[in-house]
Amino acid sequence: PRKTLFDEDVIYEELPPKFSTRLVLHRFERTVHHVPFFRKATNECIVAICRNFHGFTAMPGDMILEQGEHNHELIIMEYGRATGTDGAIKTNYSAGAFFGEMEFLGLQEKSPITVQAKTYCDLYGLKLGHIKHTMAEYPVRGLTDLLQSC
Repeated sequence: PRKTLFDEDVIYEELPPKFSTRLVLHRFERTVHHVPFFRKATNECIVAICRNFHGFTAMPGDMILEQGEHNHELIIMEYGRATGTDGAIKTNYSAGAFFGEMEFLGLQEKSPITVQAKTYCDLYGLKLGHIKHTMAEYPVRGLTDLLQSC
């Protein structure tokens, strides 16, 4: 299971709101802007989305995602390198890369690719169901329309 050593939500809740917002933006802003869905999001929206990330790690050789696995997450790589395979097609992933977007949007239920960590990887998972309320509160041009059709 994808686990982390500490609960970031507890840490953010214990900080003053303004400092918590600045910390979340500092920590995740570049990572989120690699994902085209979120590029036009406001800072408030980015903070709300990032507060729904759950972090996990993968060691070299670990399978991050396996072909045919039920998946509903967008997985964003913050650090590390991995290789994805879809039959004979190989894709190299590095910091800023993401995968699982079709499953995240509900357009597929099973992963069409296998992704294996080549180095130590820091990753974030995000489920659409966890941010639908955020998208309603902070509409992002293009993404809101896409979400309503899913």
